[in-house]
Amino acid sequence: MKIRFIFVLITLLLQIFYSGNEVYAFLPAARYGHNAVLVKDRLYFYGGSSGYSSYNFFYLDVSKSFDLTNTSSMHWTDLSFVTSISRTYGASVVNNNSIYFFSGSYSLSRVDKFDTLTEQWVTFNFSGNAILASTYISSVQGVISNNTIYFFGGSTQISITQTQHDLILVIGGYPLGRITSLNIKTFLWANITALNDGFIPGLYYHTATLINNYVIIAYGNYDTYNPYYPTIYYSGYNNNISLLDINQKDNYKWVNSYVIPNNTQTPTSLPTHLDQSNDITPSQIFGIVGGVIGIISGLVGLVLVSFVCYTYHRNNLHDNNSNELIVDHYPVSSIS
Repeated sequence: MKIRFIFVLITLLLQIFYSGNEVYAFLPAARYGHNAVLVKDRLYFYGGSSGYSSYNFFYLDVSKSFDLTNTSSMHWTDLSFVTSISRTYGASVVNNNSIYFFSGSYSLSRVDKFDTLTEQWVTFNFSGNAILASTYISSVQGVISNNTIYFFGGSTQISITQTQHDLILVIGGYPLGRITSLNIKTFLWANITALNDGFIPGLYYHTATLINNYVIIAYGNYDTYNPYYPTIYYSGYNNNISLLDINQKDNYKWVNSYVIPNNTQTPTSLPTHLDQSNDITPSQIFGIVGGVIGIISGLVGLVLVSFVCYTYHRNNLHDNNSNELIVDHYPVSSIS
């Protein structure tokens, strides 16, 4: 009985110890009105409306292949702890290793810069006479050139990405739910039909990002009731991610697997000297702290279980000795 009890306690201790040190897979919550930007081999997602979720800044590692039907194959990393800032319907541009976020739920006079190498934020406040719409993720877009950010406005609620075939793809938009292309050589518009189904009709407030031979369409919202007053607050949050294979110009198709080309390194992978950097980022510090806390928790649990086992064994031994004394000392008068 004692051996079984001790075995159960040790088993519970091991479960506590390993659960304290286990790295749980991070899975982002559904959202819309967010922002997506590719830097090196990381697809950063920022802000948006996600209900009560506090995880509003994270990235997907696209240097590895993954399958949409197997969430464990997608390598997500949460960066929400490095900032309390969150924008909805914002926009962004990339300059070297930095991402500039603007518009959305903050005025144009405020621009937030995130350094992807040091994982540090810097906020800039500007002044000027420009007036720019600050709602809807697709209505404010920007590009950066020669240290100048150019803003473009609108209210079409669509996502735009440029492919390697001299085409600009316009994906989704309420209530269209279709793919439209613009040939930047002939400047002719055309509707594109994929070889199979796989896209949610009427998707809007989503993002579309070109990575290698794929376009990743992430999150967003959809509603089929009223094109003029989309009930985005009643249709819920969408956590779907879709992959459009655009490797062959006239044979676009929806797929589940993102596959890195053979013998081809991701064009945006980190340089060798950056990969071998000894700088420790905040996310790595949090990982180390979490591991230390897990180890300390395991050691404390070990001490507690050892104390319980010792106390139980001592009390049980004392009870056995007491029983033996009672048996060996009967009154003389009771002996016949």
